[in-house]
Amino acid sequence: MPAGTHTVLTRLLWAAGTAAMLLVWHPAHSLRADSAFYRSFCSLTGISQPGETATLQPATAGQPPLPPSRANCPLAVALLLDADSCSACFASMSPGPQELAVILQKLSSTGTGSLALSAPLAWREEAGTMGREMLTAALARFPRACVGLRPCTTALPEPAPAALAQYAIPAANVRGRTGGLPRANRALPTALADSPDALPFPWAADWDGQDIYTRVPESAEPRSMPLLMQWGPLVVPTLPLRLAMTHRGISPQQVTAELGRSITIGPLTLPLDDCGRVPLEGVHTRMLALTELMAADFRGTGSAPVILVQPAGGETATGRTRLLAETVSRLLDTPAPRPAQPAAPPGPVLRPFPFPRDFNTAFWAALLLCELMLLLAFLPRAWRAPILGAVPAALLCAAHHLATLGLYLEITPFLVTWLLMAAVCTLPGIRRQKAGQGE
Repeated sequence: MPAGTHTVLTRLLWAAGTAAMLLVWHPAHSLRADSAFYRSFCSLTGISQPGETATLQPATAGQPPLPPSRANCPLAVALLLDADSCSACFASMSPGPQELAVILQKLSSTGTGSLALSAPLAWREEAGTMGREMLTAALARFPRACVGLRPCTTALPEPAPAALAQYAIPAANVRGRTGGLPRANRALPTALADSPDALPFPWAADWDGQDIYTRVPESAEPRSMPLLMQWGPLVVPTLPLRLAMTHRGISPQQVTAELGRSITIGPLTLPLDDCGRVPLEGVHTRMLALTELMAADFRGTGSAPVILVQPAGGETATGRTRLLAETVSRLLDTPAPRPAQPAAPPGPVLRPFPFPRDFNTAFWAALLLCELMLLLAFLPRAWRAPILGAVPAALLCAAHHLATLGLYLEITPFLVTWLLMAAVCTLPGIRRQKAGQGE
C-alpha cells in the first residue's frame, strides 16, 4: 500500500473511532450495569457494610412531571384592605400602623391562629415608636404568623436578612435549574425600621407580581404563586410556602424541591414547574370583607389561615390576594394515604451526580475528547499506555469520592468510551509530514 494511502486510511480510522466514542455516549448508559458495578465497588471499598447492598436512585432528568393529583384542600380566607373598605371603617383610605394593629387584634381575638401579612409597611406619616410597638404586639398574639418582606434586585446586593437566611431551604434539598425562579438581593425599606433584622417579625419573601425580576410566564392551567425565590446564593420560601410550613410545623429540612418535577413539603408532594409553581386544583378560599370583620357579630374564621393584603400605592391587588389564598389552600392539602411500599434493602442509597446536561457542557466535553484523541494519535504507542491507564484510575477515584458523599457517577458511558479509546489507540500513529513532502 502506498505511504500516502496508508496515512489517509489511518487518519480516517482515528476520526471514525473518535466519532464512535461521541455517538455511543448516551446509549451506553445502563442503570442495571451501574447498579451491579456499585454493589461490588461499595462492598470492596467498605462503603457498604457486610450484609448491605448499595442502591442507586434513577436519574429524573427527561422524565415527565408528576401528574396533578385530586385534592380536597382546606379553607383559606383572604382579606383585602382596599380603599373602599378602609374608608368605610376608618377615617383613612389606607390604614396606618395603628389601624392595622386594630385589624390584627380583631382577627386574633376571634380565633385566627395562622396569619400571612402582605403589606408595604410604608406610610406618608411617620410610624413612630407607639405605632411600631402596637403593630409588633398585635402580630405577637398569633401563634403562627408570617410577614411579607418586599424584595428588589439592585446592582449593590445585600446579604439576606437573618429571618430569611435561617429559613432558607438547604442547598442539598434543591435540585434542577433555578434560573426560572424569582430573584432578589435586597429588601425594600419599611417605615418601621431601617433594617428588617431590627424588627422581631417572622419575615418571608413576598411576591407582588409587579417587579419585572419576579414576573413569571402565564400558564394554560391555573398555577400558584412562586413558592421559592433565589435571594443571592440562597433559595428561600415565599410568603405562602412559609405560612404553610409554619401552619404544618415543618422545618426547611423537610422541604425538598426538584425544579420542573416536584416539591415535597413534609408529607405532601406536588408537581412543580421550572418557575417554582404548583397546579391549583381543589382549592377552597373565601374573600372576607373588612366591614364584615369589624362588625360586632363577627364570629371568626375557625381554624382557617387568613391572608391579609394591603396593596402598595396604585396597585389593584384583588387578583394577587385571591391567588395567595388559593396557593395557601393548595399547600395545606392533606395527602391521600399511599400504598405500602416494599422495604428497601439495607445499605447506602446513592443519588445521581447532578452532571450538567445542557448543550454548552456537551460541546466542551466533546471538544476535550477530540483534543485528547488528537494528542494520542501523534504519540508513540509506548507513550499511550500511561495515559490510558490514568483514565480508569481517575474514574475509580471519582466514583469512590462521590459514593462517600451519597452520590454516584453514571460510569458505564465512561467505561464504554474508554474501551473504544483503547481499541483506537492500537492503530498506528499518524506521522507528521515533513515540509515539502507529499502524501
